Amino acid sequence: MPPILPRFLNITRDLRNYVLVVTLFLVLTYSVYLLFGDDTVIELGKEDGVFEYLTAIFFLVASIFFIKIYFSNRNGWFLLLALVFFIGCGEEISWGQRIFNLSTPNVLGRINTQNEINLHNIKIFNATDNRGIAKFHTINFLYKLFWLTYGVFLPIAAFHIRSIFSITEKVRLPIPPVPIGVFFLINWLVFRIAMSFILPTDKTVQYYYTIGEIMECGTAFIFMTLSIYFHNKSTFQSHKNFVNRMNQ
Repeated sequence: MPPILPRFLNITRDLRNYVLVVTLFLVLTYSVYLLFGDDTVIELGKEDGVFEYLTAIFFLVASIFFIKIYFSNRNGWFLLLALVFFIGCGEEISWGQRIFNLSTPNVLGRINTQNEINLHNIKIFNATDNRGIAKFHTINFLYKLFWLTYGVFLPIAAFHIRSIFSITEKVRLPIPPVPIGVFFLINWLVFRIAMSFILPTDKTVQYYYTIGEIMECGTAFIFMTLSIYFHNKSTFQSHKNFVNRMNQ
């Protein structure tokens, strides 16, 4: 049964370190605009730059932890999450195209807006006109919908609504703890506030592109942190079950 409302955002002892690490990471990454000059900021956020590769690494680590959890408890949701983040890792670096100097197949090149080996830049998922219905099938929108639904709305709903909590328990859907999940929203709000009110308005497009990469990197880091949390929780539960069986 979910805890009562006043404890909604309580940071318990087992969550404190995760919250601290995510907070520190977000502060450090967004601080590049305060710590470095324009050229360095642009370099960090460029294609195949530091933040893009960090995003891919975080997705890969999350995938590894989720697959480890799946093999320990055979919960299919963790296998699905592992697959999602493995694909996310591959897509982020165009499946190693530039690392291994691979050519884009002609068929894919004709429908890919950047002539790359990936799915997220296929025209249907990367509309140049994001107004109206077109924006609802872009990868950026679908990814935002995913982290907002799974990371923020679902934990809050399961926390407050008994029927939703019961359903997630029956289907064994792993629910992120709210104190971690809320960072998805915080990360996006920092990005929007910085873009609208803090960053200067007379810079190049590449300068602003970096903060978008920072935001994506932040969500990837939160997902990686979440995968470690689930892994540690699963390991603890497995150890507890083993001890109980030994004591019977």
